[in-house]
Amino acid sequence: EEHTMVGGVFGAIAEQMVLNRISKEVLTINLPDAYGPTGTYLYLLDYYGLTGEKIAQKIESFMR
Repeated sequence: EEHTMVGGVFGAIAEQMVLNRISKEVLTINLPDAYGPTGTYLYLLDYYGLTGEKIAQKIESFMR
């Protein structure tokens, strides 16, 4: 997600998993909770691994 793990979609999903006692490994694809570089939108997507290709690579690696 184009947000940090804190306060983002992951947090909402993780909260529901805990409330419903669901114990599964979850792949997080989000921005780090830290200051980073400045640049164009496309540059930042690539830098943080949020392009379609890089997301697909992360998912493939996670599924192995």
